[in-house]
Amino acid sequence: MPFDIGHEWMNATNRMLYVTHRHLIIGNVLRKARAGELEQDWRNNLESHRNLEPGESFRDEEILVLRELKDMDVQPWEPNAAGGAWREALDAWYSDTLAIETYYETERFPELPRPPADDDSVPFDWLSWYAQGQGLRAEADAQLAQTQLGRRDAHGASYRAGLMAGGVETDWLGWLQQRIALWDHRQDYPADISPTMVLDYFGSLTACRRVYKEPSDISISIDGFREWQEQLPDYWTAKPRRPN
Repeated sequence: MPFDIGHEWMNATNRMLYVTHRHLIIGNVLRKARAGELEQDWRNNLESHRNLEPGESFRDEEILVLRELKDMDVQPWEPNAAGGAWREALDAWYSDTLAIETYYETERFPELPRPPADDDSVPFDWLSWYAQGQGLRAEADAQLAQTQLGRRDAHGASYRAGLMAGGVETDWLGWLQQRIALWDHRQDYPADISPTMVLDYFGSLTACRRVYKEPSDISISIDGFREWQEQLPDYWTAKPRRPN
């Protein structure tokens, strides 16, 4: 059977696009749910969770994700779905958020099409191309791992801050401080700068802004950040109204 590299590569590309769009779109829905910004009828306006440029249309992979959301069973983190049981809503949000990250991490890079055994099947050296692709994937995997570590820690901090807002005592800032110390900062600053740093977290989580300073331990600027994190949406805490 002839080696159809084009067909296999197209399938791999489409798979990568689906996984990426799923991560972005569903992740955005979950972010809005945690921030108290998810509308009651959000399933009727799914297109709003993907900001299209003028003249841009949805890709097939995005349509699949939107259909998945529309057909999904009602989740406790949706507005008023948990009947005021905020812990159930928060736990479900955190669980589903981590599940989305895990799916993205494990499925984003599909296996590359393997080179053919028949040298006459292709016009150039596919084995070299394959080896180069594997090297690029290893580099991308390493970069993704660091990005995902920070993203997961941000989710963990938000979850623990939510517990605090509900009355469960947690040192979520201390936890986050310890987590930051585990990050690989080698690509984040020149070699002559100390790995210790100050993170303006309110800025970094909204604008990916980092500020590096000497010396001392990692510290966290909490101006506005504590209030932003230590909150629970009203639709997670509101008890259902009893009929008169």
